[in-house]
Amino acid sequence: MKRTTVTLVTVGLLATATPAASTSPLDWRPCGPHGMDCSTLDVPAGLELNLARLPATGARKGTVLYAPGGPGKDGIRQLRDAAQTVAALRRHFDVVAFDTRQTRVIRDLTGSCETALPLPAEPRDREEFNRQAARQRAAFDECAAEDATGLFRHADAAAVAGDMDAIRAALGERRISIMGESYGGITAAAYARRFPRRIRAMHLDGTPDHTTTKLDSAGASSARMLGRFAAWCAGDPSCALHGQDVRKVWRDLIRRADRRPVPVSSPQFGSGRLTGMHLQVIGSGMVVNTRGDQWKPFAEAVAKAVRGDFALFGEQALGLSYHGTQPRAVAPWCGDGFGITSYDDYAKARRDLDRKLPDFGRGALWPGLACSGWPYRPANPPRPLPVAQLPPLIGSGSWSDHAMTDQLVRQVPGSVTIRYEGFGHALYISGASRCVADHVVSYFEDLRLPPSGTVCRPGE
Repeated sequence: MKRTTVTLVTVGLLATATPAASTSPLDWRPCGPHGMDCSTLDVPAGLELNLARLPATGARKGTVLYAPGGPGKDGIRQLRDAAQTVAALRRHFDVVAFDTRQTRVIRDLTGSCETALPLPAEPRDREEFNRQAARQRAAFDECAAEDATGLFRHADAAAVAGDMDAIRAALGERRISIMGESYGGITAAAYARRFPRRIRAMHLDGTPDHTTTKLDSAGASSARMLGRFAAWCAGDPSCALHGQDVRKVWRDLIRRADRRPVPVSSPQFGSGRLTGMHLQVIGSGMVVNTRGDQWKPFAEAVAKAVRGDFALFGEQALGLSYHGTQPRAVAPWCGDGFGITSYDDYAKARRDLDRKLPDFGRGALWPGLACSGWPYRPANPPRPLPVAQLPPLIGSGSWSDHAMTDQLVRQVPGSVTIRYEGFGHALYISGASRCVADHVVSYFEDLRLPPSGTVCRPGE
């Protein structure tokens, strides 16, 4: 595809580069294709980090450190798989990834830490809320007691940011460039709070805004995508809801499940009862989907549910719960302050989300309820960034996540978020958009940002 050419706005207040030969004491050794090297680093918490590096192929300007999403994605594997995508960035930068403590918690903790809890319910009263929270607290306490590593209660993004700064120091970098994708943006934001003056540049790609406790950004994005879905359905006779008022059908289905929760079961994932929150979580994932291939299955699932067949919604909700309620899986979320800690807070959030975002808003309650019994004070709760100490950032986001990414990025003066007019998520590291990649590389190379309002389209 042809390289996109645009007029770039020079970012003031920043030097154009930090040329320096690394003084790293790390013992790098070949470990994979594309010239990848690996090493290890002991950090103050008593943890040995596994590191991987795709070294610069030309005159070196510094290091870009990759903060993977998830939470719990394998950053080293992601970097290896994206070697061709980051080839242009490697002209002047080492690109470094690491095996995060979140990855290790989710992958390595076993026993009670990997025991799934029942499907999170929408409590009808204070007693139900407290009973569900107590059950979860008991599971968290049991996991913590079995965890010899101590990582379970220290899997928050601020702890990962501390590891990142230890990596920066070991690399011999005075300042470092960071790219955070998806949940990795929460890690990047944590680094920005703790070490703002050690950041040379930062790219945030499809990331939540962790500066606010408001729960409505994801639901708002999903609601916009439902409008796109409805327009597609109106024009395509193959849509199972063709000719119907899609939004009305969906809202009626949610109200139906709220009035009479739907019993569902799965040979693999157990059983539970679906309410509107569960439909919204699964429906949002299908409407927002990053590949654009779930609209037809979503329409079919809704049409079947209207006739009383909730099998697809049930299987997906129970599967998500099976994997997503394990104590090890929710530890990062809980440590980052996503838990709802009282019935009053839950009831207020439920009312507000139902009023503002009736299509998908309540889906945001799921992680909060899953963390409702977290026995520790959150180590990394949402809070503002030290924006006056940060360099201008670059963001990128697709139809489904541009708005929430821009909500975070625009808080830093002079920053720009690229809007991608299409499906997708983590646009740069996934290789989804050459146009986005060109802007990101230009920014890291020379600290120049594209103009405000820059748009990339599929195929560009």
